[in-house]
Amino acid sequence: MKTVGDKAKAARIIEGIFKKHDALYDTRIYFSNRCWNYDSKGKKSIIKDIRGSTYTRYANDQTITVTTEGPACDYMNWGGGIGKGRWAFVEDLMKALEPTGHYYEMGHHWNFALYEV
Repeated sequence: MKTVGDKAKAARIIEGIFKKHDALYDTRIYFSNRCWNYDSKGKKSIIKDIRGSTYTRYANDQTITVTTEGPACDYMNWGGGIGKGRWAFVEDLMKALEPTGHYYEMGHHWNFALYEV
């Protein structure tokens, strides 16, 4: 992810997967010194001049870092989501990220970051 546009595109992919699985709340998507913040009701706000590495040591400020205390946290650790199979959320996220040339790696149980393949 070389440009802000590339990162925003990948962030929209992540946002879409979270939304598809009704998990787009209590979540933050950090990229390009900003954050898309979704409160406990799913209301989105944008925070500027912020980095994921301020909140977790497993951040990747060069790409995207996601923190979540919502259902995605459970889905990523114990399975779940909307669709077929126990790991529907995880499988959808991995498949959606493939075209970007990135994979995600879990940090704590409540966060992950993207890395180039």
